Amino acid sequence: MNKKIIVIAYQFSPYRGSEYSVAWNYVNSMSQDNHLTVIYGVNGKYMGDFDDTEEYYKLLKYPQNVTLIPLAPSRFANLLNYPNRHKIWGWAHYLAYHVWHRQLYHLVKGLLTKDHYDLVHFLGPIGYREPGYLWKLDIPYMWGPTSGFYNMPDVCISLLPRKAAFKYRMRNLINCCQRRSARVRKAIRRADVLLAATSLNQQLIEALYRRKVDYLPENGIFAAEINENVLATRDFNCDCLEFFWCGKLNGAKNLQTVLHALALLREKIHFKLHVVGSGPLENQFKALASELKLDDRIEWHGQIERREVLQLWQKAHIQLLSSLFEGNPTVVLEAMCNGVPTICFDTCGMHDTVSDQAGIMVPLTDFERMPQDFAAAIERLASDRELLKKLSYQTLQRAHNYSFDERHKFFNRQYDLAIANYSGRK
Repeated sequence: MNKKIIVIAYQFSPYRGSEYSVAWNYVNSMSQDNHLTVIYGVNGKYMGDFDDTEEYYKLLKYPQNVTLIPLAPSRFANLLNYPNRHKIWGWAHYLAYHVWHRQLYHLVKGLLTKDHYDLVHFLGPIGYREPGYLWKLDIPYMWGPTSGFYNMPDVCISLLPRKAAFKYRMRNLINCCQRRSARVRKAIRRADVLLAATSLNQQLIEALYRRKVDYLPENGIFAAEINENVLATRDFNCDCLEFFWCGKLNGAKNLQTVLHALALLREKIHFKLHVVGSGPLENQFKALASELKLDDRIEWHGQIERREVLQLWQKAHIQLLSSLFEGNPTVVLEAMCNGVPTICFDTCGMHDTVSDQAGIMVPLTDFERMPQDFAAAIERLASDRELLKKLSYQTLQRAHNYSFDERHKFFNRQYDLAIANYSGRK
């Protein structure tokens, strides 16, 4: 084995997406040549739910070089989390999560007295707001990829429904305060290696805390997921282009911009938009589509199984990603695996992963201009099928840049750097 590493992955599951899968994929990759002791707090919906791991163990045991430690919340943490679990007050989770981190500190401190470890890696969740206390320990310490420092721009907030706009204004205000937290500052300065999930967060951390930060998206791609043969059967000269949109139907995902853009193109190009997902604004978006006379051009799939999503990816020509505020959306990586160029806004994680090699990025301007710019990008690819084909092949090749093979090498280099930086400080 290369190194013995304590990994903190609060959310951890083989069956769930987002933060859960980020941690699960990391462990599958990095356990190839490291001994990992993984401490987690949830793999179900609420803190302390561990059913997913127990079910998985019945199907397949984890490798011998992985030790899984579920850390159940204390009675006090459970009491604090009660309003969240019973949907009375969701923010109560953060109080319970803070107490869980105190438990975690004592658990890891105990592990270090019993055995030798080379490194502690605080992997997830990627949000920076609860830095925990592991940075106090006398051992090489790595944090990240982390995110959340970046505020939602005013131009994005202006596009949201009133309730969502108020929510994000409050988030921005709270974020400005939390970035000045003494514990956040101490954890960032103490980290022997600090990783940011997007270049925007990287730049902001370096400006705020005056320390070097490396950039790495929180998730990656397994080589088997890259569909090398998918473009051989895709018809780039067809009459009807297949557009793909996937996400939660809420304000920040901003489907209304795509709908207004397609309304401008209704008489110019022949297309079909496939919408995958559900959410609080579903009925509102469907009503807007009817108002814009797009009913016959849209298929609303709702929440569907993964195999059905993959079928849609394989026949899609272009992904329309209208999110205003993201980390690194998984749908960009899925699009790359299937050679589907992305049209998106030049912001958040898309700024790093899409670039001009895997799609077209539209500037964030205002409510009147953005649908027009989005429509212009769509029309450009619809009218220049050679460019669409070229971008599709480039997109597929770009997927290899985000493979777990590359991430594996990167993480091992960062581990060596963290140990070297720690030794240098000592």
